[in-house]
Amino acid sequence: MELGCWAIGYGKSGKQIDCPLPFWDNWPHAGCWPGIFLAPLLILAALIGGCAAKDPLSPPQQLISPYASTPAEPIWAVVPLRNESGTSAANVLALSDTLVATITQSRGLRALPLNRTLDAMASLEMAHPQTPADLERLARVLGADGIIVGSLTAYDPYEPIVGVALALYARPGALLHAGTAALDINPRQLREQPTDYDYFGQQQALGQGPASSVVLVLDGRDHDVRMRVRRYAQGRSDHVSSLGWERYLRSMPEYERFVTFEVIGLLFQREWVRLARDQASGSPGAGSSGR
Repeated sequence: MELGCWAIGYGKSGKQIDCPLPFWDNWPHAGCWPGIFLAPLLILAALIGGCAAKDPLSPPQQLISPYASTPAEPIWAVVPLRNESGTSAANVLALSDTLVATITQSRGLRALPLNRTLDAMASLEMAHPQTPADLERLARVLGADGIIVGSLTAYDPYEPIVGVALALYARPGALLHAGTAALDINPRQLREQPTDYDYFGQQQALGQGPASSVVLVLDGRDHDVRMRVRRYAQGRSDHVSSLGWERYLRSMPEYERFVTFEVIGLLFQREWVRLARDQASGSPGAGSSGR
């Protein structure tokens, strides 16, 4: 069968022209590209263009410790949290391990594995630290610069709701210097930086309180919390998943990762403020040997 002059083609300039000769034997003629061949090519090009979508990957939020540019990265250890939530549904060991992972993933800080802390406590016959002196002994055995102690204050896996209180105790002579990263600090914070949580009760009045502490309750029904979950999920969730960012509200282990990210981030902010305040006042700081 011969395809004749009725065939529509396109020249090199893209202008539509008639093919004057049977292009089966003579194609291409004078730059004539038959539309019968060109149409599938145009469809294929459109499909390829649609597949070459923008890269959906984006970097997630990252925590930067206040010691991020100091010569040596400080080391923190985490004592297993106390369960003060009133429910046995919470696994405080798993949540404590998630805290360790969150600290480890931050910049400028290292964290010891939870099992190492448990082994050191067993070697000291310390079921749980009772005084700041116990924490100092534990820090020296572990070679840690700071010890995190705390409590699980609220826990509801159905809403979800998680409340955490943490206190950072610095080993004498440690955690004295901040990194050089820029941070916008309100001068009022330097005067009014609170220490909300004292793990040992009245020790702060004796000058043995924590370097920094935080108390945080995150209710998954709160719209502000949900917006923070969505920001946290960016770079961490699969865009093609049916749940998307809401997986961090539907799965309790995922929600606990979000909570530890938020509480450690807040603790870092408190440490930034403490170090800036100590530097401004000339105070030796939380880890001074005089404590």
